[in-house]
Amino acid sequence: GGDDQAQIDRMHALVKTLEGADVALLSSALSLIVKICTAIQQQPGVPKVRSIKRRGAAFQKIEVLEPLTHLMQCAGFLFVTDADGESVVLPPEASLYMLAELKGLCELHLRRITPQAAATVPSEGAAVNRDTRVFVRVEGGVDPARIEVPDSFFEFTGGDLKAAQAAASSHQPLMTRTMRDNLKPKFKLCLLRVRFTDGLILQGLFRASERLEGVKRWVDSCINTPDRLYHLSTMPPVRRVSDRESLQKTLAELGLAPATLLNFFWQDGVNEGSGFLKRELASAASPLTAAALPQPEGGAVR
Repeated sequence: GGDDQAQIDRMHALVKTLEGADVALLSSALSLIVKICTAIQQQPGVPKVRSIKRRGAAFQKIEVLEPLTHLMQCAGFLFVTDADGESVVLPPEASLYMLAELKGLCELHLRRITPQAAATVPSEGAAVNRDTRVFVRVEGGVDPARIEVPDSFFEFTGGDLKAAQAAASSHQPLMTRTMRDNLKPKFKLCLLRVRFTDGLILQGLFRASERLEGVKRWVDSCINTPDRLYHLSTMPPVRRVSDRESLQKTLAELGLAPATLLNFFWQDGVNEGSGFLKRELASAASPLTAAALPQPEGGAVR
């Protein structure tokens, strides 16, 4: 609802205030919050899991960075004092969706501040880490088709800049085809989501210059029966993109960059039931939240 969205917006604003914090300290604190959230998600009905002692050396890592305590409060955690001392508690009535949002946001920021995150946009020719993840959509939650990627997915070359400056200085309403093409965005990366009829969503990262056959190999490696024929299609307008001719085209040529949601269907038409993805992937599925999206400079994606 509106209240949740307001809290999510505040959470993103709080994360921005952490810029400049000691990376090692921040990384340790964020990792602890992720660990706390994961434990609650795995055993939501166990009161002991939902209560953390504030005086412990571990939690002090979080308390040192005040924005993180406010971040936890936005997600529903209460800082209380009782007979057992000072604790941080997630009450039973707290939203597990907001808990997942907190966890996802911390994971996202961890990827940004760690050395691995610095290599999110690899140099040309370097292998791309697929960062394969599986999500399940929460009722009333984020639309999986709405994907707003950061500027790092785009390549704006010196030639593009010169063309734009020339067009702006000339004030000419007519532009040649070459000038118009030069002003079109160039894509470095492509985020793909594959939605299955059982509600699970597979997400992976690709270079925009990769061929679709690379996507097929990735999907094959994630599903239980890769020998069974299937097709992938956009939505809407519905356009099948997994035919033999398309497999040799790049993601940019197919119009899939910088981000696209694809639907997965078996070619035999029998798409009921579950069990599409391998068990180890399906069991690791987490709620799809705004933090699962690549974040634009402005903050949360709505």
